[in-house]
Amino acid sequence: MINGDIITRLEIDVMQGNEILESFDLAHKYKLPCVIIHPSLSSDALVCRGRSKGNYKIITPVDWPKGEIFATEKFKGLSLDSLETDGFEIYLSQKKSADDIKKEIMSCTEFIKKFLGEIFEIRFVIGSRTKEPDDLKNAFEAFRNVKNPTFVRDDIVLKTQNYKANAEVHNEFKKSISEVIGCPLKISGNIETIEMVESCDFARRFGVSLQQAKSLIRDVNNIGINS
Repeated sequence: MINGDIITRLEIDVMQGNEILESFDLAHKYKLPCVIIHPSLSSDALVCRGRSKGNYKIITPVDWPKGEIFATEKFKGLSLDSLETDGFEIYLSQKKSADDIKKEIMSCTEFIKKFLGEIFEIRFVIGSRTKEPDDLKNAFEAFRNVKNPTFVRDDIVLKTQNYKANAEVHNEFKKSISEVIGCPLKISGNIETIEMVESCDFARRFGVSLQQAKSLIRDVNNIGINS
């Protein structure tokens, strides 16, 4: 992986209003593919992107942080602005059978395409570090024989104990999900060094905090200066 490719795989999770401007500045300057914006911040985010003439996408997280609502009920209560972004990262429900989760995946996909439009990115978050082993197995199995979403993301926890999120854990996630579906993958959790990114080269996207993005961009730029 070349260093510039590292930066263009980063996607910043923005859950606080005071992080919007700096995150969007980074996305515009370094050509990040998108920014994940809390639904309550969608209006400000759309305005900021318009003013900056940015080409990055804005993605709305749905039913974060725990996946407590089932199927299309997850979309109830979202503002009009949050439904006018470029796509959704939908947290799959907890403690459901594989068949129920499959129904959820299919119903959410159908809802978006039928009522919002065909052009939206449809992403799903498994919650791999919060689900019990049997629930996690069901979540993986639910993707068998369904149409590929835009991305499947492992989890939304950005920083945790090293034993919960390291290169070995991330690669094990890739192995498990790839047995049932071949769609692009996004991973999160202690994505803080170039070495970590390079050890997870299979990932098409990396979910990071603003601070993690700044640190990685700085390290990549330092390598460019010193090479």
